[in-house]
Formats: sequence, C-alpha cells, structure tokens
Amino acid sequence: MTFITIILFFVYTFGLGYTLTSYIKKNSFETFVLRVSIGLGALPVLGTVLNIIHIPLDWRIIFCIAFIYPARAGISFLRNSLSARSLKIPPKNIIILFIIFLITALIYCGGSFNYPWLEDDDPWSHAAGVKYISVEKNLNVSSGEFQYINPYPPGYDFILGILHQTHYSIYWVLKFFNGLIAALGILFFYNFILDFTQDKKKALWASFALACVPCYLSHFIWAHSLAVTLFFPALSTLLRAQDDRRFILPGSIVISGIFLTQPTQSIKFCVLILILFMAYSIMKRRLATRMITIMAVAGLLSLTWWGPVIYEIKSGTSEFIQRQDNEILGSRTNSTSAFKDIFDPAGGSATRDFTFNDYFTAPQPNMVNNPLSLEKGIFILSLLGLLILIKQLFVGDPDKRIYCWTILGWLLFTFLGMNSKTFNLPIGLFAFRFWMLFAIPVSMLSAEACLMLIRAMGKPFLAQLMVILIIILIVCTSGYAKYRVNTSYWTRGVFWTSLNETLSYIWMRDNFPPDTRVFSFKDNLFVIGMDMKADFWREEYKADFENAFESDIQTLHKNLKNHQFKYLIISPKDTLAFGFDEVNKKISDLVSHKDFQLVLNHKKGARIFKIIY
Repeated sequence: MTFITIILFFVYTFGLGYTLTSYIKKNSFETFVLRVSIGLGALPVLGTVLNIIHIPLDWRIIFCIAFIYPARAGISFLRNSLSARSLKIPPKNIIILFIIFLITALIYCGGSFNYPWLEDDDPWSHAAGVKYISVEKNLNVSSGEFQYINPYPPGYDFILGILHQTHYSIYWVLKFFNGLIAALGILFFYNFILDFTQDKKKALWASFALACVPCYLSHFIWAHSLAVTLFFPALSTLLRAQDDRRFILPGSIVISGIFLTQPTQSIKFCVLILILFMAYSIMKRRLATRMITIMAVAGLLSLTWWGPVIYEIKSGTSEFIQRQDNEILGSRTNSTSAFKDIFDPAGGSATRDFTFNDYFTAPQPNMVNNPLSLEKGIFILSLLGLLILIKQLFVGDPDKRIYCWTILGWLLFTFLGMNSKTFNLPIGLFAFRFWMLFAIPVSMLSAEACLMLIRAMGKPFLAQLMVILIIILIVCTSGYAKYRVNTSYWTRGVFWTSLNETLSYIWMRDNFPPDTRVFSFKDNLFVIGMDMKADFWREEYKADFENAFESDIQTLHKNLKNHQFKYLIISPKDTLAFGFDEVNKKISDLVSHKDFQLVLNHKKGARIFKIIY
C-alpha cells in the first residue's frame, strides 16, 4: 500500500489543482508543480466543507472529487502530454531543481526513520487526531478532546488521516508524508520566485539556498510543515491574480487552507501579505484590490471551521488542552485564557535571547522543531545580498522595486519577530518559530548575491568557477548543518520515563499486527503512535474505563472483552500516575489471573498482557 498511497497523494493534490486551474494551457513542470501545490492547499478546505454538509471524510470520496474533472479532460491531456513534441529533455534548470528536491526529500524522509519512534512530543498528539479522522471520518469532536482538533484547525491531521485510510501504518504515514510535504516546499518556492521575478536563475539559486539553510523547517512532525509550505503557492496565486483574475478562486482556497492548518502561522502570513500589498500598491500607485478580494474570500471560506470555534470561544465553552509534566494530554483550560498567552514576547518553548553566534554558527545539537542559524555560507551571502538590495530600492522599474521592498519588509518583520524577547518588544508570537520564516527573505537575498558574484566574473570560465565555489561554500557550511540536524538521532520526548519503556512499545509495534487493540491506563497516544488502536474518544470507552485502574480484575477483563481489546500494557508512566505500590499490586493481580497472560516482561520498561477470551 506504500506505493499506492504515494500515488493517491499526488492524485488528490494534482486533481484538485487541475480542477481549479484547467484554464492553464501550458503543460510544463512548473505547471504540474503549481497544480500540486494548489491542490494541497485545497485539501483542508475540501475536508471542512464536506464535514459541514455531513459527507464522510473517506479517501474514495476525496479521490472521486479530485479525479472527476481531470478524467473528463484526461484523454486530450494525455494525447498532448505524450506527443512527440512534448516528450523532450527538461531544461537544465528543471533537472537541477528536481535533484535539489530529491536530495531534500531523502534527507527529510530518510532522516525521520533514523530512530524507531515519533520524535519529541507534538507527533504523538497528531497521531491521535490522524487516527480519529481516519477511523471516524469526520471532524466532529468536542473542544479539548484532541490537542490539534478543535479549537486548533484540523487541516494537517485531515490530510494525514485520509492518507492513513489507505496505509496500515500511522507511524509511516506521519514520518514520510510530513517529510515529503516539507520537501515539496522547495519546488513551490521556485515557482513563487519565478512568478515574482521572471528570472529562472534567481529562482533556482534562491531554492538552493532555502534547501540548504538550517533554519528552514526540519522533518519535525507538526502542522507548521504544511502551513509554511502553503505560503508559496498562496503567494504565487496572489501575484498571478494581479494579471489574471481567474487566479482569485485558487488563491482564496489555498490561503484558506493555511488558515485551516495552523493559527499562529496564519497571523504571520497575513503580515507578510500586508507588506507585499503595501509595496505593490505604493510602487504601482494603485491599490492591489485583487489581493484584498482574495484575502477576504479566504477569510470567509475559513469560517467553515472558525465560525463555530469562534462562537464557542466567545461563549466561554471552548476548551484547550494544556500539557502537564507527566501527561501529554494534560488538563483542559478555557480557550479564552489560553489565547491570551499567544502574544507573550517570551512565549514559546524554545524562545530565548538570540545572539550573533546563533546566526553565524549552527549549534550542536540544534533544535529539532525549528533549528537555528543560517550558518556561515548563507549568512555571508545574505549580508552581501542585503547591500545589493539596498542599492536597488530606489532605482529600476516598479516591479523590481516591489520585489526589493517586499524582501526588506519581510526581513525586518521576521528578524524582529524572532527577537521579541531579545529586544524586550511589547508583543511577540512564538519567537523561535520565526526562524523558518526568516529563511525565506534570507534565501532571496542569497540569490541576489550569488548572481552578482557570477556576473562580476565576466568570462564564462571564471563564472563557472565562481558557481562551483559558491556551491561548495553553501553545501559545506549551511548545507552540512542542515543535513546534520535532519539525520541526527532525535529525542523521543519528555513524556517517556526511560529508553527501556520506549523499547517496550517498539517491541509491541514490531510484534503485533497494525491496528491491534491495545489498552493503556494512561497515554493512549503512545499506543496509537506505535501503530496500535485505542478509540479513547468514544463515549462508551469513557464510561467503561473512566476509573479503569481502580476496577477489580474481573470488571476490567469484562470491559476489555466488551471493547474487543487484545492486549493490555502497563509501564512506568502508570507508576507516575498511580504510584509504585499500586502499580506493583495491579501487575501481581494481572499475573495471577487466568484471563491475562504475560507476553512481555521488561522489568525496567513495560509489561504487556494478552487478554484471554
């Protein structure tokens, strides 16, 4: 099912993108990438719309919707695409771009499988949301049930949930497709720079820089991977819509897809668009009214999710999950009070005072969720690019100046955003997460420097030598730092008590068939993330297992049997929750009872019992 699921991913994305942009007649690699990017942004919108009209979120329905229109035009499209004239060797820049993408995808996807667990903490919460959508085929959960569904927008979990319906392993789906989506951003970024500058060389150098800069995304599994990746098709459609009104609809849908994926990155995206809008309107001496239209329509579309959520928040009935020291799904708090903390200048688990050395040299070990640093190569090139940019701010045609002022505005905004604590600013927005956005203008500046240095050489031989030197400089500094952090051994997260406990869960994944029903007294997310099944969100489950640990063995066995559980796991996490003596007594009771059979006895890890029927 691995190959089939990968194919289906591109059928969903390309099919939806083709449906929204069938008016594009040119068949090219750039057009294919644009359609995939627009289709990827359309998926969260499609999911929320289907959910609102009570249509099951089933992969077969998504497939039919994505495939129905392209199928109508399929014969003529294939005839044109497979004609002798169209089957030619791709241009050199496209071949190079595709190689950059492949290497990036191998680093992201390959690196994520270098350790046998879901890294850190966020992915375990996403695994639960993905499993719910895959099984229940809806988004109808009460607030506070899942960390990343309600009030958090469900776009990321929805896409992975649909993909999990055709692949048995949620563990593999999360790791592979998160890495693939992050890597696809390199191709989407190329299209955006090409639309902005009409310069293929500049687009290629900027994409190369973005692929190598350490602080632009990692393969960490979280919704930011999708949200930031969607920035680029959103920007492309905004730019294209200024000359072709037909891009208003796909642009609105993609931007709505961002709003339905990650809330804080949506706010930052709106500021980036405001900067672009101001640069465009001032340089062109007319309002970019189509940008306003697209953003307004995107906002209205996103109300398919945010409308009911905002109503619950205003009425005081919305709850948000806060993590606790020993529970990944900890206590619930009112969403209103939780949202007040969002704009704290020092907010964010990795926010701190950043120094010059953070920009110039990548730390070892680096952060996994949002790595730091530009490293020496891109740091030097971006400084040179900044000097070049400043010289061009007031010269040249309006389009060139729009580009320059936009880069400068984005650079200033993202730099201040990441330093809200450093400079004691009055407002912030998870400062450490600005690093991935800071990489965007930095990569654009680096491309300016690369092209200037190459053109300054004059003679072709010297220009080719400069290309080689720049590539070596970037790869051996920034590129190596990027490779190192994304292929290193990442932590399993703070909610595991020990490596032995984690290894017990890994044994379970390696020895039980996927979707085996395994009961855990605490933290079902770890069971789900290891490819097992526990539908803890169902009301019947809550009623029968609310005080499961205090139940006598006979009652526990009866309830486990009624819910068709096959195994029970008890580990040191339970000791933290219930106490050492109580857990030891429970283990003794289970060992001595005829309806439970011990199948794994990892004394420093976990005990796993088979439930006898």
